[in-house]
Amino acid sequence: MTVCKYWYFTSVLCLVPFNLSASSDLPTNSEAEGKPIVIKSKTIITSELMNSPDKELFANDQATHQQFQIAKDWVKNITQNVSGIHYFDKLAEVYLAIGYGQIWQDQIAIAEFEEQIRILSLTKISSDLTRRYQNLKRYKKNSDWRYYDILATDTLFAYMGFIEGIQKKGNLWLFGDISPGVFPAPSETFINSFLHNYEKQNFRYFISQLKPQKNDYIKLVEALDELIDIKDMRWPVFLFKGIIRPGQYVNNMDGVVTVLETLGDMTFFEAENIRSKNNTYLSSSVVVSIPNQLEDAGLRT
Repeated sequence: MTVCKYWYFTSVLCLVPFNLSASSDLPTNSEAEGKPIVIKSKTIITSELMNSPDKELFANDQATHQQFQIAKDWVKNITQNVSGIHYFDKLAEVYLAIGYGQIWQDQIAIAEFEEQIRILSLTKISSDLTRRYQNLKRYKKNSDWRYYDILATDTLFAYMGFIEGIQKKGNLWLFGDISPGVFPAPSETFINSFLHNYEKQNFRYFISQLKPQKNDYIKLVEALDELIDIKDMRWPVFLFKGIIRPGQYVNNMDGVVTVLETLGDMTFFEAENIRSKNNTYLSSSVVVSIPNQLEDAGLRT
């Protein structure tokens, strides 16, 4: 798991047939009538602006404030049965900005997002993210799309907050003993980027760009998945005392070869060739398959 944490610290810097907007929890026509969605210069009206000392900003726009309050009540009503929601104001701002439509409709974007959260949850950096991932899978399995949409959007904010915060607090979060129970809310710039891509129907692109764009990431994920696939295997048992160097006797050499073959450090044909010789010592053909950190020091217990 340390490898995953180190990687995130160094490297992070198709439609689903559901209709959230059909929910009975949406504001009624009388509440929303005559109150158009307000987006000024592609900037959403935030709670910070609502509570800012600049009274002139909203002196002649009481409808905007009322819309925001309606959006907050809408979010609170839906999230009564959704645990782990943290960014209530941000949810209200975003769903108000898009007219209470569903956000998570693109199956490719959904799969990509869930995969990124799955990988991050494996690092055990945040129990909150792990719990969110499990709940998202549960809501999806049960077709609770309204709850899924709200939780996925709130989880996206947590993930975005992690990405922004990791640049300054990486050592503390990844290598220290302090892991935030709740990640900071993402910046308005980041949220506006999300909204812009959503409006331009580039949502799947936005989600895909949240993960590191390096080959090391792909290799790491492949290695993790391979280890997960074999985690329940029964492994050969063999014991070593001290360091076993090339040319020395090895107890259960067949077991060593089996482990190396299973982990992908040795091909099937290489393994079969060694088995056919019935060697009981650490030969050069076995040494070259042993990971570098063990090869340099000999085979350790």
